[in-house]
Amino acid sequence: MRRHWRFLPLLLAPLALMATGAHAAGALAMSDGGGSNAGIASGLADTVEAERQALLECGSNCKVVTDFAHTCAALATPLHSAGGWLSVRRGRAAAQNTAVQACQQHGSEGCDVKLWACDP
Repeated sequence: MRRHWRFLPLLLAPLALMATGAHAAGALAMSDGGGSNAGIASGLADTVEAERQALLECGSNCKVVTDFAHTCAALATPLHSAGGWLSVRRGRAAAQNTAVQACQQHGSEGCDVKLWACDP
């Protein structure tokens, strides 16, 4: 019977790794009312932590506009006005391109990606 106990740590180790890394999360926050501040966080343990980090990065008068997991998020903003367009897609390029296209479709000029992140 003692022989079986030697293998127990080997069996439990993968479970511990899955418990710590399986629930990655990201969040994007923007200034409330269409301001120019924004913050993004990814690869964090859970949604609550991701939202807290995004709000901290964004600054005052911000709110979370989206959460994401195992995808990428991008925010495109126009050159001379506040606000922006958000896209969440499977890949970085797709998220960035979709956000810029949405910005341009609304008649904004000089649309560019302000920030982006991918959650593992």
